[in-house]
Amino acid sequence: MARHGNYGVLAGALSTFIMLAMLLHLFFLDYERLADENGDGDGGGGKGGAGKEAGGDEKWRRSLDEYTLSKEWDARTSPQTRYYNWTVTEIVANPDGVYRPLLTINSLFPGPLVRANTGDTLIVDVHNTLPNSTSIHWHGQLQNGTNHMDGTAGITSCPIPPGKSFRYRFTVQVDAGTYWYHAHVGTQRVDGLFGPLVVHGGEEGGEGGQGVERRHEGHGEGGGEDGKGEDGGEFDSDTVVMVQDYYHAPSAALLPAYLAPGNENAEPIPNGALINGRNIFPCPSPPSSSSSSPSSPSASRCNTTLTTLFTLPLHPGKRHRLRFINVGAFTEFDISLDTLPLTLLAIDGTPVDPASAGQFNTLRINVAQRYDVAVTAPAEPVWMRAKMLAHCFAAIPPTLALEARGIIAPPNAARERAGPEPKSQPWGGERGKKCVDMNLTSVVPRQRVPAPPATRVLHLRTNFEIGAYKLSRGFINATSWRPAHTPVLSTLVDALGANATLASTPGVVSYDGLDEVRQLLWSPGAGAQVVDMLVSNFDDGNHPLHLHGHVFWVIASGTGYATYPLSAEEEGRGGRGEWVRRDTVTVPAFGWAMVRVRMENAGVWALHCHLAWHSEAGMMGMVVGRPEVVAGWGEKGKGGKKGGKKGKKGGKKRHEGHDEDEEDDDEEDDDDDKHGKGGKHKDKEDKHKDKHDEEKEHDDDEEDTLPASLARCKAWEPLQVWPGIDDKSFEW
Repeated sequence: MARHGNYGVLAGALSTFIMLAMLLHLFFLDYERLADENGDGDGGGGKGGAGKEAGGDEKWRRSLDEYTLSKEWDARTSPQTRYYNWTVTEIVANPDGVYRPLLTINSLFPGPLVRANTGDTLIVDVHNTLPNSTSIHWHGQLQNGTNHMDGTAGITSCPIPPGKSFRYRFTVQVDAGTYWYHAHVGTQRVDGLFGPLVVHGGEEGGEGGQGVERRHEGHGEGGGEDGKGEDGGEFDSDTVVMVQDYYHAPSAALLPAYLAPGNENAEPIPNGALINGRNIFPCPSPPSSSSSSPSSPSASRCNTTLTTLFTLPLHPGKRHRLRFINVGAFTEFDISLDTLPLTLLAIDGTPVDPASAGQFNTLRINVAQRYDVAVTAPAEPVWMRAKMLAHCFAAIPPTLALEARGIIAPPNAARERAGPEPKSQPWGGERGKKCVDMNLTSVVPRQRVPAPPATRVLHLRTNFEIGAYKLSRGFINATSWRPAHTPVLSTLVDALGANATLASTPGVVSYDGLDEVRQLLWSPGAGAQVVDMLVSNFDDGNHPLHLHGHVFWVIASGTGYATYPLSAEEEGRGGRGEWVRRDTVTVPAFGWAMVRVRMENAGVWALHCHLAWHSEAGMMGMVVGRPEVVAGWGEKGKGGKKGGKKGKKGGKKRHEGHDEDEEDDDEEDDDDDKHGKGGKHKDKEDKHKDKHDEEKEHDDDEEDTLPASLARCKAWEPLQVWPGIDDKSFEW
C-alpha cells in the first residue's frame, strides 16, 4: 500500500510471517532444483569457496561493454527491419553475491540492449521456457496502429504460455531517446526480465546545436536534420546506466505475503540495489544450524568471490553522455557522481534545454523514469552512488544495503576489482526528504510543442482500501484491477463493432464481458480528444503513474488540492510549448498531478502505478483512444489487418525470417558489432537462435495481425499459467 504507516494488527503480522516462511521454504526447494540443473549446488558461504551455480565463471553475467553504445551506428540510414531472437529462461545467479533464481533473456542478466532508428521496424521473437506465462511491454513506444503489440497481458494481448513463442513486430514511431522494455505479467520484471531500448535518428538533444527531432505522439514525425547531429558530436562516449532495487527472494515468494489479509502498508522492502546488474552485498557469516532461518537466504547463499562493482572507463576531460533508467520495483533513487556536476539533456526521451535546468549534483529518479545527463570525466577515479530513498519505506530493516556504488575512472584505471578504491567524497548538503520528482519547473523542452486546449477532463483518484477479509487493495477510482483472461481489446472490438453509440459516448465504458469492478475503462469519445487528467492521491505514498502508448505534457503537481481550470498564465505556458513531455510522472503522497494528453492513438492503453507491488494490488485502469477506429478492428474489419501490418513499412529488411541465408548470417555478425556486443556471448545467443528456429510458429506474416493475435489468444487460453495469486483471493 503506501510507503509509510503501521503494519496492522498483530494477528495479521503473525499470519504474514508464517506465510512468508512457508513460501521461502518452497523457494529453497525450487532453488536446489535449479542449482542441480545449473551445476553443483554448493555456492560456499561468505567470501570463501568458489560457487559453481549458473557457472562459477559467471557466464550468465552480461558484459558491461554491451551497455556502452557503439559509435559505428548509422543514425541516418533508411528505415530497416531489425531482428532480435530471445529465449526467456530461469537461472540461479548471484548479481550482488547472494544466489537466487533470476528470469533472463538468453540466460544472460540483465537484458540485452535493443537499438533502432526512428522509422525502423523491430521484430522480436520471444520463446517462453518458463513454467509461467510471460509477455514483453515496450515502455515509451507509441504502438500507433499496433495496439496488440503493446505486450500488456490481459489488456492488449494474452501472455505467452509456457513452451510457446510470439513475434512482436512494430514500427519505432518515437523520436531519438532512452526507453526500455520489461515483462508485463505479474511481477516478473522484478526478477530480471527487463532491458534498455535506445532510439536514434536526427537530433537527440545535446549541449549544442539547434536541430532537435520533434516528438508528436501518434505521428512519429522527425524534425530537421540540421544542427550537429544526434548528440551534437560533442560526447566522447554514450552509456546506458540501469539502477534498481534488488530482492534476495523471488517476487513470487514475496507477493502472496504482501497481498495477505491484514497486511496494510507492508510492501516488501528490498535487500539492496544494483547498477547495471552489479553490486557487492556484505555477506554475513554462515549461520549455525540452530540460528538459520528461511527468511534470511543471504545468510547461507552468499559468495562474492567473483562479484564486481559497475565500472565505467571514461577519458578524462571529455564530455560523456549517461542514460539513467530506474528499472526497479519499488524504490526512488538519488544518483550522484562525487565532485562531478551533471547537465540534464533529456527526460523520458524528450530533449530539454540544458541551460534551463542548470547544473545539479543529484539526480532523483522514480521507478520507470529516464534521465539523460552529460558529465565531464575526472582525472582520478570517483564513486557513482545510487542511494535508495529509504525514508519512503514503512520500515527500514537493519540489514538494508542502502546504496549501490559504481566506479568512474580513466580507462587505464578502470579494471574491475583492481587497484585502490576511489577516495572521493559525496556531495554535501541536505537532500529533500519528500518522496517526489526532482524540481523541473524551470526546465523547458528543446523543441517546444504547443499543447492544444483540453476538450475533456478526467478526474482520477488513487488510494488503497481495506475490504472484506482485511484485504488491502489498490484502487483507481472505484476499480481494483485484475487481469482479464480474455484481453480487454478483444471484447472491446466486438462490443464497439456491434454498438456504434458506444464508440461516440465519452465516459466509463460499460458492456457485457467487461467487469467494471476489476477493469475500469474510460473513453474520451470519438476523435483525437485532448484530455486533462487530474490525478488526486489519497494515499500516504507516492505513485509513479505511467500511460501506455502516449507522451503527455506535465502541467504541474503538488500537495493538498489542485486548482482547476488552469489559470490563463499556466495555459499560456502550455500554449508556448513550455511544459515538459514525458510518459511517467510522480503523483505525490496526499497530493496531485495534472497532465494533458492528446488521445490520438487508437486502442486500449493501460494507466497504472509503476511500483510493481501497487500495480499487482490493483492500482491500474485503462483508457481507450479513437474508439471509432477500434470499432473497425474486428476479424472482418480492415482496421485489424492494417494495424497489424503497419510495422512492416520501411526500407531494407534484416533477418525478417528465420531461415536466413549465408549473406544474412554475415549481416547478423555486422549487427552484433554495431550493437557493441564484441562477440563475447555470441555462441550462447546462437544456441538459443537454433533452438528457436526449430520451434518457431511464425511462417506466415498474417500471424502478426490483430485478428490472428486475438484468435491465438483463444487457442492459448487453456495453456495459460498466470503467476501470483489465484483470483479467488481477490474477492471482496
